[in-house]
Amino acid sequence: MSPWLDLYDQHQKVREGARDKVHALRVVLKDLAEKSILTRECQSRLTSATNKNTRRTDWILKPEPLRIHRLGEIDRKELMVEEAKLTVLLETQEDHIIQMTLMVEAVRRDGKPWNIAVHISEDRIHEKNPNGDQDGLGSCSHALLHCHPDLDHPVEIRVPLPPSRPPCSYNG
Repeated sequence: MSPWLDLYDQHQKVREGARDKVHALRVVLKDLAEKSILTRECQSRLTSATNKNTRRTDWILKPEPLRIHRLGEIDRKELMVEEAKLTVLLETQEDHIIQMTLMVEAVRRDGKPWNIAVHISEDRIHEKNPNGDQDGLGSCSHALLHCHPDLDHPVEIRVPLPPSRPPCSYNG
């Protein structure tokens, strides 16, 4: 169980420095735009709104079409999707990431939906969230990286990836 607790502690530390992480996210979006996978305006579409009462800031990149046709032929064959959109939802308070979702919603070649998402749950303990981010059961609790059969139905059992180090800064 120690690797899971160590990983949890490491991910809690990753939440700090939200301003730097928002900047790093803009750098990634800019890089994807330069590679013509996203539109050139996407990094400026990462808009923010701050609630003065809670001092929380919502950062939103509304669904941005990914340019599948710009991927290499081998990548397109492996991907097996006709169209895809990237959504970014990020909530910060002061210099702390409270929660985040990065999601790609796609349509497969057979017309069926295909989705992949990374969720970082809200971690602050308050009346509506008495357990912080300790959702679920077991040593991994609410695994940061997990799968859903579809986005309309919550999953009771999540299968996490093996423990891993938190991400380093983005280097392109």
